[in-house]
Amino acid sequence: MNAEIVPVRPEIITIEKPIEAKVSLIIENINFKEKELVGLVEQLSPGHRFGQKKMEHALKMTDESIVIAENFGMNQRDSQLLKLTFRAHDIGRSLSVVRNQVNDQGKHGEWAVQWLNDNKILNDLNDEEIKIVEFAIKYHSTKEVPEVDKNDNVMKKAYDFCYILRDHDKVEVLEKTEFTDDLETITRIKDMYGLSDETKAGDEIIELFFNQKNIDNKLMKTYGDFILLHLSYMFDIKKQGTKNYLKNNKIDGIDSRIAYITKNQPEILLQVEKVIDEVLDNKGDLKFE
Repeated sequence: MNAEIVPVRPEIITIEKPIEAKVSLIIENINFKEKELVGLVEQLSPGHRFGQKKMEHALKMTDESIVIAENFGMNQRDSQLLKLTFRAHDIGRSLSVVRNQVNDQGKHGEWAVQWLNDNKILNDLNDEEIKIVEFAIKYHSTKEVPEVDKNDNVMKKAYDFCYILRDHDKVEVLEKTEFTDDLETITRIKDMYGLSDETKAGDEIIELFFNQKNIDNKLMKTYGDFILLHLSYMFDIKKQGTKNYLKNNKIDGIDSRIAYITKNQPEILLQVEKVIDEVLDNKGDLKFE
């Protein structure tokens, strides 16, 4: 009697999706869920477009991310992770409205990471990829970025991603002119921070700026203070590529802020321009690792 021949069952092979496909699906999911979140913000604060504007800001950065990645010589995987990081970084801004903590003192990055975890958004990534994305988002808006183990290549990359995000988050804001020529935006900012209509910056804010010190939101009293605080964003730019971009391109948003703050304070114009030139001439970090 012939023995029964049992067919060999082929092993089940799991094929991992290409990184482009994974990131595309994740971003699609973020787009869907963030629209729901923005809708909740508008229900809580009718006419308040803060969440919508922050989503538009993130989408613009997402569109620019591939060119930025190329400037830093990133491979395809890192380029896609940067794209995802840019897209998800400001979700916590809408959460700050929901929590009634609009002046969140940099916590919106942490809240964004929590939202991503609660909604299982990043589950399709591997552990290393999640570490990179979450670290960059969590610390993109904090005063300081915690040091990482220089022997840990994954965390070194996460640290670098964080500073690229911090740089270009500020550049995208600095490029906007709406903070000096759009009444709705100006009114929103004044209401948000409880600022007076005064276009001049106070002496304390001016001194901090001239000494190239970061300006704390809590010190702002006038709308002029806010404008000078915006210009001080350049003090925190670390990457040489970002500095070169600001030096070699006409940035209307920077020019409009300088004109706004010096219109009624012409005596500070030359010093403001000198500070900006010095900051951009200082060498930044030349390399993406």
